[in-house]
Amino acid sequence: MRLVKQSRQIVVRNADDVCLQKEKTNIVPSTLIVRPSNCGKTNVMISLIESPNGLSFKNIYIYSKSLYQPKHHYLQTLIEPIKGINLFTFSENEKVISISKAKPHSIMIFDDVICDKQNTIRNYFCMGRHKHVDCFYLCQTYTRIPKHLIRDNANMIVIFKQDEMNVKHVYNDHVIGDMSFKKLLTICSTCWKDKYGFVVVSKDDPIDKGRYRKGFDNFIQFNIEQITTGYRADYKEMSNKLLKDIIKTREVLKAKLRNIKLNQIEKVNLLEDTFQPITKPLKRIIKKLDNKNSTPLTSSFTNDSMEIHNNDSDESDDDDDDHDHDVRHNNEINDVNNVDYNDVGVEADNDEKDSVNNLTTTCTSKMKRVEDDMKQFQNTYDLQMNGMKKQIDELCPTIKNDINSEAKQMR
Repeated sequence: MRLVKQSRQIVVRNADDVCLQKEKTNIVPSTLIVRPSNCGKTNVMISLIESPNGLSFKNIYIYSKSLYQPKHHYLQTLIEPIKGINLFTFSENEKVISISKAKPHSIMIFDDVICDKQNTIRNYFCMGRHKHVDCFYLCQTYTRIPKHLIRDNANMIVIFKQDEMNVKHVYNDHVIGDMSFKKLLTICSTCWKDKYGFVVVSKDDPIDKGRYRKGFDNFIQFNIEQITTGYRADYKEMSNKLLKDIIKTREVLKAKLRNIKLNQIEKVNLLEDTFQPITKPLKRIIKKLDNKNSTPLTSSFTNDSMEIHNNDSDESDDDDDDHDHDVRHNNEINDVNNVDYNDVGVEADNDEKDSVNNLTTTCTSKMKRVEDDMKQFQNTYDLQMNGMKKQIDELCPTIKNDINSEAKQMR
């Protein structure tokens, strides 16, 4: 960048030096002057009033909690002898004249009143232009100035040395469409090298004709290549960040999908383990009931026992064999009794079969709901990914067109 000194100048000097009142011309209707305490905000304001290239007005309104300061007395001493120019001061919020009663062709100065109610100030910054009242807000920290209706309606911002957080807010509010944040930091650093140096952002001026200034008089002009390079750097940084966010989001969604699957599997396993003592014998019973080709157990065991009894009678000559057959005969009878009892009980109890069918239906319904939830989640995931891809595809040509359009305007 290079600095171009203008023929019309506003010299900022100490207000203790006495000078004559001169004819004035307008600067801008709404201005913010931001600088730490005891660093020259009031000097800048008085210089705008005194300079022949500064402000034009018929009335001055000042709302300040520090009207006792020598510079306010100096301004009063300067203005009072001049016929046709009136000076009005206020130290309490309730006594400040409303915008509807303010006289036209006036300037309204709000000096370090950030701790008071801001409604009156908002009204001035909102309606001052229509009432031909130029508003000036002097504050030590930019971020403390309310954004709604005050920062948003400011046409000129005078910035003395601030920390990076305050500069970032200035950039987001007024500069973001013109250059990268790094470029603004470079401009601020250059302007603040002087002891009382400040940066001026005049939003109503073209970018290459006074929108950015060192002081009031030195216009900062940019090389088109510097601007486009800054855009490219910002776009590349933004694209890389966006891609990283997309990858991170994908991993999060995949993790959620895995958790859903694991949770459903765990639920199924828990159900199976909990009801296994009931479901396992019921499944065996259902299998036996559905087996139409099976022979009744009672008849089979009875026939076998009768045959064994007959064989035992024919072989009664051998005492050892008789004993073995008797033991086997008794055991088989007991088995027959046990099996017949269970089967008869199952056949007689239809309610147990209904319970098994209900349990099976419930489990099937739950599994179906789980599958539906997983399908719905997968569809949502696909829609989000497609939306992100579409945004990226639309973002690239938009930024390129903005850069080309800005380049054409500056040429």
